[in-house]
Amino acid sequence: MANAKTKNTNCLDGLKCQKCGSLGPFRVESTCMATWDDDGIGATDGFDFSPDSFARCGECDATGTVHSLLQSEVSRDDNKEYAS
Repeated sequence: MANAKTKNTNCLDGLKCQKCGSLGPFRVESTCMATWDDDGIGATDGFDFSPDSFARCGECDATGTVHSLLQSEVSRDDNKEYAS
């Protein structure tokens, strides 16, 4: 039997939905550099977002900002960028 995931340990380290406790996925308003041509969008890079960016939980559809919706499980002492 496979073990259920109990916390994020990579890109979403310490984050979960404050409403339902989901560990993701989350939709987050982001900015990036993209190569556009007449055939569509090609390569993208430089994705960026802030604690004030819009976020939506992929599990329960709750919305808010990254800071208000995605609860951090780490303390400020851990120096995590988005710790609350």
